[in-house]
Amino acid sequence: MMLSYSSQNMWDPVVTDTLYEFTNRYSCALVTYLREQNEASLQSAYELGRSAIESKIGVLDIVWVHQEVLSQLLESIGTPGDPSQIATRSSSFLSESLAPVEMTQRGFQETLSALSQRTMELTEINTKLEKEIAERKRWEEALRQSEVLFRSLFENSSDILTILNEDGTVRSES
Repeated sequence: MMLSYSSQNMWDPVVTDTLYEFTNRYSCALVTYLREQNEASLQSAYELGRSAIESKIGVLDIVWVHQEVLSQLLESIGTPGDPSQIATRSSSFLSESLAPVEMTQRGFQETLSALSQRTMELTEINTKLEKEIAERKRWEEALRQSEVLFRSLFENSSDILTILNEDGTVRSES
């Protein structure tokens, strides 16, 4: 079944070559499913959903395609079955075609949640490290000042001071 497009709604998507090709594949697969009503023809909806993700076709585009195809099916003369059964079965087909999108979105949300948690953990670790660095700098500055004071006292002392190494050799004298 080939589709004709009459975009009267300002919310209709721009029909690109990719969307046009997807629409035609969707139409053929839906007609096959409505005729055969088996698991293999329903599987084609799932595969269409996967190809929509790969082609960067969004959920609203898929729903628009479904509405267009369903409208034309219901208007066409040789559609098998009564319109309410067609609408019900086509809803199953739409749900199956959106399943990969839903799984991808959930996976994305789980990944985002895990990344957010890890970011919080790393922020906490970073804060601790910054505090440790600041503390170390304070200790280094205190040590430097202590060494300056000691050296000044040692060099300016009127008494004779001698510093010995562990083995008893003279290290420094004033």
